[in-house]
Amino acid sequence: MHRTVTTIVLLVIMSLTSAIWSPRAARAENPTGIPAAAEPAVVSGHIDGDKIRVDFKSNEEDVLLAGIDAPEPGECYAEEAAKRVEELAPKGTTVYLELSGLDRDGSQTSPT
Repeated sequence: MHRTVTTIVLLVIMSLTSAIWSPRAARAENPTGIPAAAEPAVVSGHIDGDKIRVDFKSNEEDVLLAGIDAPEPGECYAEEAAKRVEELAPKGTTVYLELSGLDRDGSQTSPT
């Protein structure tokens, strides 16, 4: 599968089983508090303290969490940051994603 780095805002982490969410199912209304533009994805892996991998629209995407600036691998507290992301968004967790803009390199990120 082709992987791209996508930067988006992680709006809310919903602890649902992947059996409930199906990419082929008709899209229901988002849960209360989740913007209508946000789309569901399922956490499939972890990269570091501010990046996760998700299954999104039948593709595997690397997601940079906007608004979070975690240490990079090898820097102080990088392992702790990565473990915390794994605790907050374990594999199989449904998350709701909303694209939020582009940075100077053309990568999607939160607006300035």
